[in-house]
Amino acid sequence: INQAFSIISKLPKLKKLVANHCNMFYLPVAIRKIETLIEVSISDNHIKYLPPIFEYTFWEKLDLSYNCIDTLPSTLVFMNTLKSLNLSYTPAIENKFTYYTVEFLKKLETLKLSGANIIPKEIYKIDFIKELVLTNGTFEKLPEEFQQINNLRKLDVRGCEKLKISDLIESLTGSYATLKDLKIGHKYLNTIPYNISKLKKIISLKIDNSCLEKISSSIARFRGKDISFTRCRFPSPSDVFKEIGKSK
Repeated sequence: INQAFSIISKLPKLKKLVANHCNMFYLPVAIRKIETLIEVSISDNHIKYLPPIFEYTFWEKLDLSYNCIDTLPSTLVFMNTLKSLNLSYTPAIENKFTYYTVEFLKKLETLKLSGANIIPKEIYKIDFIKELVLTNGTFEKLPEEFQQINNLRKLDVRGCEKLKISDLIESLTGSYATLKDLKIGHKYLNTIPYNISKLKKIISLKIDNSCLEKISSSIARFRGKDISFTRCRFPSPSDVFKEIGKSK
């Protein structure tokens, strides 16, 4: 790995580096020599720690998913160009200090935290985030502090089987005026809750892999332009679509 990165670091115009599924146990420090890098993906390796090199980088996208990382290095706060960070399926999601670090990344727009067992209350520190991906989580609810996030544009909670969608909507109080794109759905979801109408700025609602028996009559007050059903079943289609038919 060291030899490979030593060679790669000499490439004069390299912008994107993907080293997924490479059986890596560490990220070589030679990567900081590639001054042109914008996007780095080291998903699905065995990396536990990251080297303290990030004050020398100008990356915009970083994918650390499916690794053993539980603590982010303090130098990550210097990555003031980072726009997208993927921590899915890493222990770092449940470490409250992760959010103390991420809160300094003020240009960060997209954060991916798929596969989480819990979401720490410290997530409120990233109240500036615009897109949040929480797919396939096993958590039952979002912390009360989630209501302090007030700039969210896109939210994806597909596959979160224990999360009640009605509770989710109540957790989005701070983002009622900004949320435009919501993705929900899992095999146990059988209805769209009554409080969906609270999302006043919603444009797109996507429902995936659900068995919908009914939809609340409040869908008539749905303000969005698009409702999509993907891989869904309808035991009684008329009960679902007669309500959607009332929506303007």
